[in-house]
Amino acid sequence: MVIMKKIGIILFLFLIESSFAQVGVNTTNPQEALDVNGKIRVTDTDIGFGRTMVSIIGIDDNETLSKINLSPDFVITNNTITVSGTTSYSVLDMDFDNLPDYVEYTPGVDMANLDLGVNNINAHETVIRFLNAPQAFFISGIQGGVPGRHVLLLNSSTEHMGVRDEDYSPNSSDNENMILTYGAGTTDQTQGQGAIEMVYDGTRWVILNIRN
Repeated sequence: MVIMKKIGIILFLFLIESSFAQVGVNTTNPQEALDVNGKIRVTDTDIGFGRTMVSIIGIDDNETLSKINLSPDFVITNNTITVSGTTSYSVLDMDFDNLPDYVEYTPGVDMANLDLGVNNINAHETVIRFLNAPQAFFISGIQGGVPGRHVLLLNSSTEHMGVRDEDYSPNSSDNENMILTYGAGTTDQTQGQGAIEMVYDGTRWVILNIRN
């Protein structure tokens, strides 16, 4: 019984020591829990199966893998890194002949609470380009605004594109999706081809500029 007890103590101590051991691959002097001298290949990471990346990793001056701290200017959304204030504009096409399922449109009816995916699937897009509009179309609200979010609505067709002010009487948009035009009327629009630039101020979208 005493011998078995001693053996058990020895095994327990061995397991504790092993749990804190450093493992080296192609090195006899590991400096971390796992020290690999050579290239690393990782497979079966489940990327693309509902997992969202929230940070990135890199190699520091000691050749140790660690998380990289990003400044507030960098944003990671859906595994894409974007930089606020960048002069590079990404363009997303919204073709009226083949609109995505999440965009609701009825000819002749204002697009209230329009979902452009600006806070999820299209979070890294800056320019939303509308193609092949069958007739003039008007937007009275856009979903997914977050403070500082900047978008440029680009109309490439000869039909007018307009946005309705929050005071427009038939406006059926949710309050947080409404648009402030600062214009003389309740509707600002392009005369055919043109662009409408806006930013979200934390409560609603604000028109910055209209270009024809």
